[in-house]
Amino acid sequence: LTEFKYHDELMMVCDCAAQVKSEKSALPVFVGKYLVAPASYNEDPIFIYIKGDHRALPPTNLNDVKNVFDDDKMSIFSNNDKWAKVINAKVLKKLKAIKTGRQLVDVAIAIHSGKVYMCLGYDDPVMVLPLEHAFDPEPIMEFKEEFNDLESYIKYYKKIGYKVLVNTEINDIKELLKGKISVFTGQSGAGKSTLLNKLDNNLDIKTNEISLALGRGKHTTRHTELMNICSGWVADTPGFSSLDFIGMSNSDIRDNFIEFQELRDKCKYKDCMHYNDDHCAIKENVENGNIIKSRYENYIKFITRVIR
Repeated sequence: LTEFKYHDELMMVCDCAAQVKSEKSALPVFVGKYLVAPASYNEDPIFIYIKGDHRALPPTNLNDVKNVFDDDKMSIFSNNDKWAKVINAKVLKKLKAIKTGRQLVDVAIAIHSGKVYMCLGYDDPVMVLPLEHAFDPEPIMEFKEEFNDLESYIKYYKKIGYKVLVNTEINDIKELLKGKISVFTGQSGAGKSTLLNKLDNNLDIKTNEISLALGRGKHTTRHTELMNICSGWVADTPGFSSLDFIGMSNSDIRDNFIEFQELRDKCKYKDCMHYNDDHCAIKENVENGNIIKSRYENYIKFITRVIR
């Protein structure tokens, strides 16, 4: 995704994805950032795995590497007897300070060949990459909670004024696209090309073949193309993993949260940003459940970024 220099050392950041292959239908998918940075260490590799909860993917293919440290927080694997000089008490303390939770599922770090590789894993139950079989939306027991959450989000967005369709409502989607220029956009692997294939069988966009090395579809969209579908034009765009608000002020971001608009007159201050302000109607409605907490938390993340 990008390269940058830190203390004159070249750093690289790219997307990554991983998934459990034992199930045939709903597969937990991990997406996140993969950081590669230079290191002076060139001996036997040291692998550090910071454990998450039941959603985390434990390390694999380490059968020939000794497990030299293990507790409820992390595991360290290495055949280098001097590993403790690298992962000393100070480093260990810093590693244990890393918190996993609802968003950050786990962290995997590999130190070898003069480089440090760090993978931050995020769980996304909606973003499913199919393997042997196409994704079956019927929730299995392990994922019932996630699918129930999804249903509550759909109801909420409909309530505040958005038109929401799921990918089984093909006829409704076709009707929506008629006579319009539309853009399909979303996270990498979210199923944009799969939906286009459902809308028009003649497209035959390849989506099911998965690269185990890349952790993503080998034929994922790499360009933007307008296609004549349903008597309209649809642009299939490359997936993304992050969202920026270049050219938007914090006030612009605030004003685009449409459910805030009908309540903002009830705030004490006319220019209330719904963050540190007292007597804020938005925060009160988050507390009483009228505004979903996760949406408000996303809003706070957006307006508190370093780049305004």
